[in-house]
Parts: sequence; C-alpha cells; structure tokens
Amino acid sequence: MKTFGQFESIAYRSFTKMEYAMQFLSGQIRFGHIYKYKKIENNKLRDETEGEGHVQINGRISRSMFASNSIYIYCFHRSLESTKHANFGPIIVEIEKPKSIADLITQNLAERKDKIFGGVEGVIIDYDKGEERPNELSTLEKSRLTYSQKLKVPFYIENEFRFVFLCKENYGDTFEINLGKSLKNCRIINDI
Repeated sequence: MKTFGQFESIAYRSFTKMEYAMQFLSGQIRFGHIYKYKKIENNKLRDETEGEGHVQINGRISRSMFASNSIYIYCFHRSLESTKHANFGPIIVEIEKPKSIADLITQNLAERKDKIFGGVEGVIIDYDKGEERPNELSTLEKSRLTYSQKLKVPFYIENEFRFVFLCKENYGDTFEINLGKSLKNCRIINDI
C-alpha cells in the first residue's frame, strides 16, 4: 500500500469545537463514508449528488457510481480564505505537508485486517459535475469522478482537497483511525 495522488503543500480544516480540533491534532481522524453526505442533516454539508460522477462528452451524458466498494473521505480546504468562506466551524487548523499525514494513515491502514485498496489518495476536487468534457474518459477516470467531482454551485466556494481510500466492505458512516501519535506540521489559527 502506498500514498498517491495530488497533495497540497498546505491545507486547512475547520472544526465546530476545540475538542474536535485537539482530537485531530492528537492523531484521531474520523473519515466519513461518501454516501453519508447525501443524507446528512446539516444543509451546509449535505450533497445529494455525492458519490456520483456526471459529465457530458460530445453531448452524451456519462454517469458513474461505485456499486460494491466503499469510499471514505476526509476533507480539507485549499486556502485559508475558502476555509473562512465555507464557515464549517470557528476553529481552523493549518496543515503543512498534508501528504505526511496521508502517509501515516496509509501505514495505519496497511497494518489493519480491513480490506483496503491502494492506500490514501490525495484528491483536488473538480467543480464540473454535469458539465462538458472535451475527451472520452477511461473506466478508471469515470470511477474516480465519484469522489473527485462536485457541482460548481453551491460547492466551489469550499475549494476542497480530500484524502480518499477505498475498501471492500462498508464499515458504516464513519471509519476511525487512531495514529497513536500527535500530528506534526499542524497549528491552530487563532486570528480568525
């Protein structure tokens, strides 16, 4: 298993409570099942199209979904400005080199008995769901749309970056990982 994909040099994560930020900083990370966000009560977090890829190619609609594997995500923002505008919580953590955290998570997943595919993928979200693409997509590219694409409106303001991993089974709405150590290169930003 190895970490792969695209990674920001700095990412941001907001929390509603200091307790949650401190859990993250201590290495306790709670991934959410991608389909959980289709039904979540919080209107700001709900995305009824989450987990579905949708593009148009030469005027033909192409949709994709995962039928059997489960997708778990952990979301960040790519800029401090987008973190503030998304307004998901008043406590903001700045993460330098988020790939180093993804590496720790991948190592943790490799040591578990759960059937995980590939490791943690770093994903920069495309805000083009339902829009025209110039070229045909491979089967892999179509399947990636299920976790790498969102509607432009209302979500583009989030400027989202994600950690994603796929597993064979559905472990429920959340998948908790305890890295057993505090995260380095992270700090709480207090001047918001």
